Amino acid sequence: MRAIIFATLVATAVAFTGPFLSNCENGLSGVTSGYYVGVGCTSSPIIQPIACAVKPVQGVTCVVKNTLNNTKVDTHDRTVLTSDQHSKLMGVVAAAEGKAFGVTVGAAASYMRTESVSERSVMYVLGTNVIHGFEFVQFDQNLKLTTSALTRLRTDPEGFLKAYGEYYVSGVEKGASFFASININEMASSNSESMSVFTSISTPFGGGSGNYTDAFAKHSSNLSIEARGTRRGGGLIPGVEEVPDGDYKTLFFSKENPSLMETARFNWIKSIKPENVVGLTVTYKPWFNILAVQNVVNAMPANKRALFFPQPVVDQTFQRYDEARILLARALVSVNVAQTWRCLQEGANVGFRNDLLNLNRKLSNELAKIEQLTEVDLRRIQINGELDTYFRGQGIIHEYVDLVQPKMQECDIELTCERCEFGKCDRDGLRCNVWPSGNYHCRVGPWGTACPVGKSCTRYLDYLYYFAPATDATPCVL
Repeated sequence: MRAIIFATLVATAVAFTGPFLSNCENGLSGVTSGYYVGVGCTSSPIIQPIACAVKPVQGVTCVVKNTLNNTKVDTHDRTVLTSDQHSKLMGVVAAAEGKAFGVTVGAAASYMRTESVSERSVMYVLGTNVIHGFEFVQFDQNLKLTTSALTRLRTDPEGFLKAYGEYYVSGVEKGASFFASININEMASSNSESMSVFTSISTPFGGGSGNYTDAFAKHSSNLSIEARGTRRGGGLIPGVEEVPDGDYKTLFFSKENPSLMETARFNWIKSIKPENVVGLTVTYKPWFNILAVQNVVNAMPANKRALFFPQPVVDQTFQRYDEARILLARALVSVNVAQTWRCLQEGANVGFRNDLLNLNRKLSNELAKIEQLTEVDLRRIQINGELDTYFRGQGIIHEYVDLVQPKMQECDIELTCERCEFGKCDRDGLRCNVWPSGNYHCRVGPWGTACPVGKSCTRYLDYLYYFAPATDATPCVL
């Protein structure tokens, strides 16, 4: 009995947030759908509740529709140079849009996963979420299921969950989202001086636009530069070309003039009205939260009851999953760029070219496998403690760096000097990366390698590391 009471308390207290898809527009308000993490909404077995009165009655189950008097604006503008910065930005996006597995991806997450950036890239980002209102079921624990759904729940609980998912939607957050960036990548004819000029620009927006304009005039012909974005909700933006892409609009901007991208965002925010907002996120809960479901489930054998307490994928697992997707994509683009280097043309460096081709295939296969993972797979990986097996973290970038770095001088690709006395630093592409701790991370070799005398080493995944202070006094090891 105590176990059942505890389970009830846990279920009623748990709620999760995920991206909103068009298949979540169901019934009166978009709420009460069944929900699959990684797929989105399904049909609803719930008898649709009424809309709440202006002053909702205590204890009455109904749908509340609220429009905020003061819209909430979340902005995430930044410059992304490193894989670490890229991963952290995805964390910010996930917090705004909800966890995203499989096909269920928010607008900004979808954009970031499809943009081609490498370890030798710059991404200048403008991102904004505007929360305009929300809808939710008040006293949702008192929701009622249809007679046929209740019968199916009693006689075929597995079939019930297969048809309606493991959760139901209790609320929808509405508003609009805008995410755009200027992406700068090297080309076969690139020189490191051109890329270095852009990496030195902290932002091309606001007060930094003059530096960007000068750099673009002098170096754009040596680099691949794109300025694109995406929006959901809001109105048409004057002067901006846009193309429908499913639930989103793909935007195209001037790459010469970043201020036009800023102006476009400003005009987009002004265009947002109640009639053009869209669903941004859904709040979903386990079916056991509903009292009518509890009454049926509590009478089931223990193995059947367990089906209604799905173990959620925790934040750490989600972060490792998304980090792996980002790092694999960055490494893959980096390898593709390296395959265009002039030193590989006309039959030269055959061995190096074959190594790059093999790494390209390996990374492509690994990325395809991760993209096919479902929440069920992630739960299994999480339960079995297999995060390090499936998600290699910075080890993905190490494989690229170890192959390419020795050839960079020969291929006339400038690399700033090594800052680690022993081993190799983790880099942001050209430079040794300074981490938030103020240190360089120095990779000595695979785990099991002897720690250099006088250094305090630690293990990260399958590698041996020590940390070196990133001060001006740090020697440049040639």
